[in-house]
Formats: sequence, C-alpha cells, structure tokens
Amino acid sequence: MSSNNNDDGAAMGFALIFALLAFLGMFIFAVLAFVVCILTMLSLVIVMLNKPLTFGKGCITVKDARNFILGGILGAAILPAFIAFCSAIFGISVNWDYLPQILGAGYVAGSIGVDILLPDDESGNAAATNIPPQMQLPPPSRPEPFKFASWDDEEKRR
Repeated sequence: MSSNNNDDGAAMGFALIFALLAFLGMFIFAVLAFVVCILTMLSLVIVMLNKPLTFGKGCITVKDARNFILGGILGAAILPAFIAFCSAIFGISVNWDYLPQILGAGYVAGSIGVDILLPDDESGNAAATNIPPQMQLPPPSRPEPFKFASWDDEEKRR
C-alpha cells in the first residue's frame, strides 16, 4: 500500500473553481464600477446644466440623472448600515478599515439598483404609442339557427 494521500484532487478542483468565480466577480464589479463612475460624471453634468442629454434613440433626462445619483448615495448609506446590523445580530467582526470600499460598493449597487428597480414611465408610454394598430377582423357571420325539417320544406326552397 502507498502512504500517499492523493485524495486532494477534488478539493483542489473546488478551490480552483471558487477562485475563478471570485476573480470573475471582481472583474464584473470593476467593470460596473467603471461604468457607474462614467455615468455619475455624465449625470452630474446633466443635473448642473439642467438639460436632458439625447444620443441616438436614447435620452437621459434630468430626473433620471438625479435618481441615478441619489440611488448611489442611498446605497452607500444602506450597505454599511446593513453590515453593522448583521455584525451586531450574528456577532461577526467587521474590519472597518475597508469602509471606503464598502461605501463604493454600496454606491455602485445603489446606482444600478435604482435603474433596475424603478419603472421607466416614459419608455412605457412611448412603447404603447409605437404599437401599430391591429387589423380589425370583420364581425363573425352568424349562421341561421338550426331548424328541424318540416314536410312542406320543398315549397319554401322554390
């Protein structure tokens, strides 16, 4: 018998999959943080000028820009409060040296979350107006009600 412990292959595979998923999550968060940073600067310009920005078929209104920024601020306030709440309830210690990263993650989640959760009233109305009118079908023809035959039907047919 061999005294080698070669049963660590499955654990190593799970560790590799977990590391790849963690790296993928960090990459997606970095891309989202970059997009939110650009959209925040664009939203600030729109709010300062108080004019909507139209590009192609899309339009960012002043209201949308304000909602985007306020959602980020709200997310930046809620995430640390949620972490403090979970820390108090479950007794988990939190390293508050990472507060700037927590605030940034809250801002990104709040900005994107507001965009996803709030319904877009203007696009709903525009979509309803762009629907082509439906073809109306003629009313269904109603056949005569069924009548039993009588002996003098031949006279009526002529």
